[in-house]
Amino acid sequence: MSKAAALAAVSLDGMALRDIPIFGFRDDKDVVLAAVTQNGMALQFAPAFASDLEVVAKAVAQNHEALQFASAESQCHEDVAFLAVCGDSSREERRRSYAVGVWLGFGGLNKPSAFGW
Repeated sequence: MSKAAALAAVSLDGMALRDIPIFGFRDDKDVVLAAVTQNGMALQFAPAFASDLEVVAKAVAQNHEALQFASAESQCHEDVAFLAVCGDSSREERRRSYAVGVWLGFGGLNKPSAFGW
């Protein structure tokens, strides 16, 4: 299997990473990034990248449940934890949303009590 074939396969279905031989392209960062971008859960088939913050962040941004396959150190990283909890929206966007809510007197847009619930 060529690298181009591996990239094509995981770009269509990230879980196809499990079918790539361990000593093939499963240890190639480009292939793993393509796989976790398509399906974050593919991180489980690339344990060599469980500590790679770029790979883990892509996986968690795609599917927060991929966090379970990251190393303990990666799980505790501030940016990875933020992605797992808040998704792929930017921090600045969240901060602005909260600040506008406070300014309008809602106490933050993400709080149900802001709307009297």
